[in-house]
Amino acid sequence: MSTPKIKVLEVEVHNMQWDELRRHRGAKKARMYFFCKGENLIENLLGRHFRPKVLFRQVFDEVFTKAGIEKPVRITWSQYAGCRCPCSPGFILNGIYNKNIYVTYEGEKVIEEVKVAFEQAVTQKTETAQQSPATA
Repeated sequence: MSTPKIKVLEVEVHNMQWDELRRHRGAKKARMYFFCKGENLIENLLGRHFRPKVLFRQVFDEVFTKAGIEKPVRITWSQYAGCRCPCSPGFILNGIYNKNIYVTYEGEKVIEEVKVAFEQAVTQKTETAQQSPATA
């Protein structure tokens, strides 16, 4: 396995609060969210669809060791882990309940990938608009 390009700085485990559990009518599978140190709000919002999930998976052993939790057999990525909209992507941990794990890391920022994807989309849209005649 290759060396991860991210470094885990901090792992926090929080028990879900009563009101959060009540909304789900009882036990809820644990969630794990990753946050890049130094990433501002705009970078976080822009990068939510471009998270380096493969790199996150490479540090699972370290994360679960630091959290003091046994690594679950099944860990699933979900763009909708924390909400019904894609605002809070993360991993769903099958077999662990009523906990949220927050991982702060440094390393691979996704903002550069987002900028490139955005520029490509704008360029493609501009070229398409120039090729098709304007309709009145």
